[in-house]
Amino acid sequence: MVKPIPAFLCDLCGLCERRPFFPLVTPDPKAFYKFILTNVMHLSYHFRMIAFDASTLILLAKINILELFVSNFPGAVLIPEKVREEACIEKTEETPLLLKLIQDNKIEVVKVRKSTLTKKLMDDFNIDSGEAEALALALQKKVSVIGTDDRNAIRACRILKIDFTTAVAVLIRTFEKS
Repeated sequence: MVKPIPAFLCDLCGLCERRPFFPLVTPDPKAFYKFILTNVMHLSYHFRMIAFDASTLILLAKINILELFVSNFPGAVLIPEKVREEACIEKTEETPLLLKLIQDNKIEVVKVRKSTLTKKLMDDFNIDSGEAEALALALQKKVSVIGTDDRNAIRACRILKIDFTTAVAVLIRTFEKS
């Protein structure tokens, strides 16, 4: 009997739940190794992500560190759609930089799938929709770190055991590295 690859290979990130299991014993070893390599690359990508809420994104853009941070971050930088709306709604001095980083795919805008989760986070932690979507994104995509300066969002990160950083921490870390 051929056993499928254990579910934890592709279910950790929650994105490839519809991916068919590949049999452990296969007539084509190259296809099997390609499948394993794809999963390893897939998982390593998804566990090196940071999601931002609007306030932290705007603060980093205002002090001219966002572009440097995004360029040197080894993983993906994500923002939910609501954060893009909040950060780019007015024509402020940082809006062109944010739009350029989004257009150049240095910041990825992601749609949050579960609006009920966002609503529950807003109610439970008394946070705005941008912070709630960033937290929901972190829970859905297994984001490693959330960038937030909101006190209630930080409290939610602590309760939900999600790592977080602030704009001040990014600023200090940038100066330590340079």
